[in-house]
Amino acid sequence: MQLRDLAAGGRERELGRVADKNSNTELSSNGRFLALSDGQRIKIWDVTSGHELTSFEPRASSDSTSQSSNIVRVSDDGNQVATGGLNSPTVIWNARTGKQQLKLNGRTNQAYKISFSADGNRLFSGGRTFWDLRTGRGLRMLSQPNDKMIGFPSPDGLKLVVVEPNTRILSVIETQTGRQVNRLEARGEGVVQSVSFSRDSSLMAATYSPAKRVSSPDQFLNSGSQIKIWDVGSGRELNTITVLGGCVDAIFSPDARFVATLDVAGNISLWDSGSGKRLRDITGHRGTATAIAFSADSAKLAIGSSLSDGSSTSRGEVAVWDLKANRISEVLRGSQQRITNVAFTADGQWIAASATDNTIQIWDVTSQRPLSSLTGHTANINSIAFSPNSRLLASAGDDGSTFLWDTKTGDQLLTLISLDDGSEWITVTPQGLFDGTPVAWNQILWRYDHDTFNVAPIEWFFTSLLESVHVWKTTCHARIVVSQSLS
Repeated sequence: MQLRDLAAGGRERELGRVADKNSNTELSSNGRFLALSDGQRIKIWDVTSGHELTSFEPRASSDSTSQSSNIVRVSDDGNQVATGGLNSPTVIWNARTGKQQLKLNGRTNQAYKISFSADGNRLFSGGRTFWDLRTGRGLRMLSQPNDKMIGFPSPDGLKLVVVEPNTRILSVIETQTGRQVNRLEARGEGVVQSVSFSRDSSLMAATYSPAKRVSSPDQFLNSGSQIKIWDVGSGRELNTITVLGGCVDAIFSPDARFVATLDVAGNISLWDSGSGKRLRDITGHRGTATAIAFSADSAKLAIGSSLSDGSSTSRGEVAVWDLKANRISEVLRGSQQRITNVAFTADGQWIAASATDNTIQIWDVTSQRPLSSLTGHTANINSIAFSPNSRLLASAGDDGSTFLWDTKTGDQLLTLISLDDGSEWITVTPQGLFDGTPVAWNQILWRYDHDTFNVAPIEWFFTSLLESVHVWKTTCHARIVVSQSLS
């Protein structure tokens, strides 16, 4: 393993050999320490000197699992290490002794592939909880979810396609009954990376990557080379699309006639979903394409891109490709960072784009001018979607949070969080008002004066400060007013 100092002209320093090719590394937030999870062993280096400070195999307590963890984080003083993974508990270790200090119970579920139902009454974010926007409640997707599953709900919410990481098997499950209606195993090699549905839920595009061990949701959702089109009802494999460069995204046009693919090099291709034949490559946009989205009428494709100026940072812009005229019709500028996701409103008048600085920009397509900039996410935004009436925008973050925004004012309205098996949930306003299940309440502490260590249990405030927050108030644009500061 080598450490490269970009400030010193790319000078490299050899740190040592790595036993596991799927090992995970992470710098502390102040850049002083580098942590490595290499199989069962944890190592920490001083970045400045390049010296290895400690190397240990975590010693779990009797109530902890002994499985290896794939993700590692190191504190700014180098004294503590946190480990976890897709199917592993989160544990904090003493970096000097290798002893367990704390095992964290419960978990925040991943938020990804965000979408609204056609009537706008439900919001899907991840594979464990969906949100009823009429009552403000989070509801479990399946009655008996598997801890190892990664689920992809259909747009109508009637089916959930379940994938176990590192397999090529898809299980199609009825959400209302929990009954498995199909078990789909593709011919050939590779493992399932991601799943996308046609708008009417009749077709499914499953992306398969070369077989390799997956250690995190990010790895699971960001590699691939083959897309197989399935008939969801019959379970029949219809055709195969091969993306030589490795597929980052594969999406159906709303009319289901086309599939657009984006590969790791930024190449965009348009395919016939019925035959699997490539129709054309889409070019002419500036920079490297990083995100794609169809308009609701299937007539246009939004292309988010990264424009590099030779420095370590890059700007972003969105080009709108007219599929009938086969040319770029509009260019939306103003993003200061690389674009990560794009989305059209149902009427095609607005486009939203998230960027690597965790902001979201909304443009008017016709005038090509920016309307608002949404800020609040503290983790990478992996998915965005407008509600059918365009009044709300939902965004999913890598930290498991789902944000609801008022598209007219740019205000953040709610943060939605799914916990544990999906039946536990909480919604929080920026003012600190909340609603949720009792189990979720017990995972909250009030913080005073922005001091992480000056906290109190939530039940102290049940009688005097608690106000129930319902998402239906948000969708009706009822303003929630806080009578006193809780910060």
